[in-house]
Amino acid sequence: MQDAGFLPNFCANPTVFLTVLLAELFALVLALSEADRLGDFWNRLALISLFVQWVVLGAAAVLCLCRHWLDRLRPVAATGAVLGLTQLVTLSFSLVGGGFLAPSPELALPSLAFIVRNLAIAGIITLIALRYFYIRYQWQRQIKAESHARLRALQARIHPHFLFNTLNTIASLIPDQPEQAEQAVLDLADLLRSALTNRNSISLAEELELTRRYLAI
Repeated sequence: MQDAGFLPNFCANPTVFLTVLLAELFALVLALSEADRLGDFWNRLALISLFVQWVVLGAAAVLCLCRHWLDRLRPVAATGAVLGLTQLVTLSFSLVGGGFLAPSPELALPSLAFIVRNLAIAGIITLIALRYFYIRYQWQRQIKAESHARLRALQARIHPHFLFNTLNTIASLIPDQPEQAEQAVLDLADLLRSALTNRNSISLAEELELTRRYLAI
């Protein structure tokens, strides 16, 4: 089984909404770090938000289209593919949208420093996000594996054939011998309670009592 399933479904609305929200928070941080005055802050926030949302939504759309291909890759290959795709989207929007963020029309052509900075920021954030997604996926797999292990242990403790036979016996006793059926239910309850109790040892008296109830059933 491949592990590239750690990538979230970028076609799902909750994932897109969370991505947009985190991108807007990042744009807010950038605007706060660059603006010196309140008026500059709102202008920078509007421009940076527009650019960041372009990049984020564009990357989400590309990852959504490539989702089935990415799910077939190994984690390292999927990480490289996602990083490459996001860098390509960032580069494209940096070339197209650089003019909107330029302080003057003469500087409408994006500079190399502007492009490199955007690529570096996008790369770092992408790697951090992928690491988070992978750790969360491994944690979910571990919980699922532990749940299956507990279920198998529970099934082994209960012994399904013995349980079914006991229930059939109780059902057959109810019409003619209700008192014995009631006692069988009580004995079965004690056996199940003991089997499901996480104790490493019990006393000899308890063991003999459980044996008596087992033989009675």
